[in-house]
Amino acid sequence: MNTKRKYEFKSIDGLTTWLIRILRLSAFLYALWIVFSVLHFLIPYPLDDEFELFVSLSDTTGIPILLLFLLTIPLFGVWIVRANKNVRALGARELSMSPGWALGYFFVPILNLWKPKTAMDQLWFASHNPSTWNGNQKENSQVVNKWWGLWLASLALSNIETNYLNKAVTVEDYNQAMLFGIVASICSILSCKSAVALVDKISTLQTEIFDENKS
Repeated sequence: MNTKRKYEFKSIDGLTTWLIRILRLSAFLYALWIVFSVLHFLIPYPLDDEFELFVSLSDTTGIPILLLFLLTIPLFGVWIVRANKNVRALGARELSMSPGWALGYFFVPILNLWKPKTAMDQLWFASHNPSTWNGNQKENSQVVNKWWGLWLASLALSNIETNYLNKAVTVEDYNQAMLFGIVASICSILSCKSAVALVDKISTLQTEIFDENKS
């Protein structure tokens, strides 16, 4: 099947620019959360003030982070589908997942632990040289590995933080929850940084190859 005829190349440069801006802003807010949390440990509070502190932190950074996350989901989803279509338009063959499923597996329980990473690995390597990609490569990209591992770690640690917070009745309980939150935020910052490197490189490669093919 001639993949060049089935898919049409559409630049993702603009989409990538906005995605990078949102990821960097998210990383900044996570860093702000860490600063506030560290200051909390340096200045102890009584129990009643602990609860007010969590509410204040949530209003200051938690809500904006959540809103950015909800904005990132559709934007990154569109990027994934578009980038997968582009790499096929550039000549890549035998990718194991369709552009739709490269995104769809994020929402399938259990399979979402590794299928999206597999799709991103293939997109990464196919984007480097679409004309010679045939699906036989079994490499794992270090950039993809870092992004995916940090993403899963941040989700797991955030869930632990939430569980501790829901059960918190003492100052020590709140402190434990905040510690998990700090580590989760560090993972989130590094995940955002890896995601920026990932989408920027793939977008740049695809645009360069498309421009070369035109000339």
